[in-house]
Amino acid sequence: MQMPTPEQVLAQMEEKFGHEGVPNSIRLAMDVAPEMLVEQAMSSKMSMQSDTNALDPKTSLLVYFSAALGMKDQSCIDTLTYAALNAGVSKEELLSVVKIVRHAAFSGIVGAAEDVLKIIKEHEAK
Repeated sequence: MQMPTPEQVLAQMEEKFGHEGVPNSIRLAMDVAPEMLVEQAMSSKMSMQSDTNALDPKTSLLVYFSAALGMKDQSCIDTLTYAALNAGVSKEELLSVVKIVRHAAFSGIVGAAEDVLKIIKEHEAK
């Protein structure tokens, strides 16, 4: 597998995300540690763009977007929003993912409150 140059990786990212969609951290890495860009590209190639990925590119992008939302990684969320819109993902599809992730986060909070609910129930039974 041919390794891209850092310049090629940055150019591909700008094409995919738009100039405004490339995070500042990527531009700084280009100056300080350009090998990080190549590593990032290889990680994407081995996961999102792998021949063994059973998901189509749009679904893969939405899964990645949902993970970024769940991790609250604002830079990644912004970049993936640009990427999704540039790839033809609709506003409605993006907002549906936001609502699903919000539901998952809420469900996690309810699950984490199990002991609180148990203690309240026991307290009320006295």
